[in-house]
Amino acid sequence: MSRVVPGIILALLLTNVFLVTLDVKPAKETATLADNIASILNNVNFNTGSLTTTHYGVIFNKLPLNAYDSTTSTDGTDNSFDSALWIERMAQVDGYTSATLDANAKNALQNMAMIGHIPITYDPQACWLDYHRFICEAFDWAQSWGVSRWDTQACFNEVLVAYQSHGSPLLGYPGWAFSSRYYDEYAESLDIFNKLNGSDQGLWQAINDKHWSSSAQLYGYTAGSSMYECEAGPFAFIIAYYRATHGNDIPYFDRIATDLRTKFLANGWSSPAWGQPGIVQHATSNPQLRLQNTFIAIAAMQLYYKIAPWQTEFVNMLNGTTYPSAWQGALNSQLFDGTKFAMLSGQAGSDEASAVGLMMLFLEGIIPDTGILAMPISEERYEDTLSFTPASNFNYDSNNHRIRIPVWAGTLKFQFGSQITSANFPSDGVYEVQFSSDWNTVTSVNEVSSLSPNFYYMNRSSQTPSTYNATVNAYCSQENNYVNVSLSIDGVSSGFTPCTFAALTGTHTFTVPNTDQDGHPFTQWNTGQTSTTVTVSSGGTYTAYYRAPVHAVAITDVTCSKTVVGQGYSLNVTVTAADLGDYPETFNTTIYANAMAIYVQAVNLENGASTTLSFAWDTTNFAYGNYTISAYASPVLGENDTTNNTCVSDVPVHVGLPGDMSSTVPGVYDGIVNMKDIAYLVVKFNTFSEKAGWDPNADVNNDGLCNMSDIAIAIVNFNKHE
Repeated sequence: MSRVVPGIILALLLTNVFLVTLDVKPAKETATLADNIASILNNVNFNTGSLTTTHYGVIFNKLPLNAYDSTTSTDGTDNSFDSALWIERMAQVDGYTSATLDANAKNALQNMAMIGHIPITYDPQACWLDYHRFICEAFDWAQSWGVSRWDTQACFNEVLVAYQSHGSPLLGYPGWAFSSRYYDEYAESLDIFNKLNGSDQGLWQAINDKHWSSSAQLYGYTAGSSMYECEAGPFAFIIAYYRATHGNDIPYFDRIATDLRTKFLANGWSSPAWGQPGIVQHATSNPQLRLQNTFIAIAAMQLYYKIAPWQTEFVNMLNGTTYPSAWQGALNSQLFDGTKFAMLSGQAGSDEASAVGLMMLFLEGIIPDTGILAMPISEERYEDTLSFTPASNFNYDSNNHRIRIPVWAGTLKFQFGSQITSANFPSDGVYEVQFSSDWNTVTSVNEVSSLSPNFYYMNRSSQTPSTYNATVNAYCSQENNYVNVSLSIDGVSSGFTPCTFAALTGTHTFTVPNTDQDGHPFTQWNTGQTSTTVTVSSGGTYTAYYRAPVHAVAITDVTCSKTVVGQGYSLNVTVTAADLGDYPETFNTTIYANAMAIYVQAVNLENGASTTLSFAWDTTNFAYGNYTISAYASPVLGENDTTNNTCVSDVPVHVGLPGDMSSTVPGVYDGIVNMKDIAYLVVKFNTFSEKAGWDPNADVNNDGLCNMSDIAIAIVNFNKHE
C-alpha cells in the first residue's frame, strides 16, 4: 500500500490478525509439564560434541558418562587448552574421570600460554578472562601431575599486582580493563581471589559501597546506578560461595535475597528482570531476552529460598498463582519456537539452548514447601549453566517417570503432571522420586546418598563468626613504588603503612592522610572507594593509591533505546560522560553511527563528576543496515591515557523498514513488513515501558507507547522490502 488504509480496511486487517494464528503461539496449557519436556527431548540432538549437550544428555538419560571422552567444544571465548580444562572440570563435577580427559587436560597445562604465571585463556586480549574461573581448579591438577609452571601463589601475586596497579578489578588479567560492573569485573574478580588465596581483597565491601542502592533496594549494574541488569542470578551464586567458604558469616548477605526480590519477585512478572512472563531480559535499557540468565535466576531463587523473606512470591510464580506459571511463560515466550529453545531473542532454536531450557523446566516443576532443593553452590565461569547441576544430584528419566534430586528434609511439591502432588523427605540427602505414569502421584521416595561433601550447599543456621587478616599498603604511581603513610584503625593511630592486622572480626575502618609525604594527593583504594577511609569486613590487602594530579575524561556508558528502528523515525541514545581526573574540564562529546558523527555537545564537569546526555537520533537519510553506536570524549590538554575516551553500545542498531520488527522468530526483523509484523504489534498493543512485555522496537514512532499509530505505519509499508 502506498497510502494510509481507510479505517474500514484497517479494521478488517486487524480482525484477521486475531483470527489467524500467524505464528503467535497459543498457551500450552492443555499439555502437562512432563508432556512438554518429553516432546522437547525428542527434538534435541545430544550428540553434538558440545559440553552443554553432553552434561544435560547425561542428566536426561540420553548419553552415558563416557560421552565426555568425545566432547570437544565449550563456547566462543575459550581457546583449545581452556576448553580441555573446562571439560575436565565438568566431568569431575558429574563424577567421571578417564585417561583420555586427563591426558587432554595435562597437555593443556603443559602448553597453555602464560604471562609470567598467569594462564592465558582468551587469546584476543592475551589475558586470563574472569569468565574462566574454573581455571583455579587447574592449579591443583598441575601440582598432582607435577606440572611446575602452574604456581598458585605466584599467580595470585601477579593478579593482585595487576589489580592494584589498575586501581579496580579487571575483566582480564594482567591487563584488560573494560568496565566496572558489579558481576563481570567485581564479583568475578572476588571469586578468583577467593579461590586462589581465600581472600577477597576488599571487593565485597567495595561492591556494597559502590553498587548497592538503598533507595532502589538492588545492586546496580555499574557504580552509583540503580539500573537492573541480568546477572543477578550468577552474582547470587558467587556471593553464596564466598559466604560458604568464610564460615557462612559475611556482612550484607541479606542484601542478596533483597536484590533477587526487587529484580524478580516484588511486582510479579512486571518486576524489572522480566522481558516476558517467564523469561529474563538483558537490562531495563535492552529488551533482549536471555534463556541462560532465566535458568540461573530460577536456580538462585531455589538456592536462597529457605533464608529469604519472599517464599510466597516465588511459590506463586512457580505454581501459576502469579499467572502464568514460570514454565508456561517460558514455553509461550519468543525463545521457544514449539520444538526448541533459543538462547537469546533473535537467534534460532538450538540443541545447546534446548538442553539448558529442559533443565530449567525440570527445576520449575519442583515447588519448595517445608523442604527445599539442596542446590549445590557453584559458579565457575561466566553465566555458568552447568556446574551447579551435577549428574550425581540431578536426573530426569522421562520414560520411567522418575527423577533424582538433592533435598533439605521436609515436604516438596511437584507439578509435572496435570495436578500438583507432594512427597515428604525425612532427612537431608539425594533422593530418587518415582511417579505414576501420568506424573500426578508420587509412588515412592528412596534416599540414594547423603549430600556430597564435594559441593557446598546453602547453610541454614548461623555459624561462629570467622576471623580474618587485613594488610594496609600505600602506593604512589608517580614514584612507581610503595610509600609509608600514617594509618589509623577505627580512629586510633596505629603507625605507618605497611601494616597487617591479624584475627579481626566484624567491620573496621582504616584511614590514611590526604597526601603522601611528598605531597601527592590520595586518589582511591584498590577497592574503588575514593574516601581516605575504607571500611573492611573481610581479609585481604587494602592499598591506598597516591599520584600526581592528572587530566582524564571518559565515556562510561552508551545505551540505545531500540535495536531496530524504522528509517525516518528516531530512537533515543543515552551517553554518560565523566571527569575522572583532578581538574575541572571542558570537552566535546561526539556520538557516532558507524563512522558518521550524528551529535556533538560541549560538556563542562567538575573533577569527579559525571553527566548524562540524551539525544534522539533521527534516521532520515540513513540507509538500511546495521549501525554501531559509539561516543567519544575529545582529549583534554594534558590527558595522557585516552583508552576510555571511547565507549560503544553493547548491541548494534538496525535501520530498516518502518514496521518491520518480527519474522518467523517473534521480535526479530526480516527485511519485509507483513502479517507477522502486524501480529506482533497486536500482541504488544497498549504496552509501554513500565508494563510487562514491553518491546521498544514495537514503538515505531517513538512516542513511548505501542498503539494504533504504530500499526498504521506498518500497514502503510505492508509488503515492502528493504
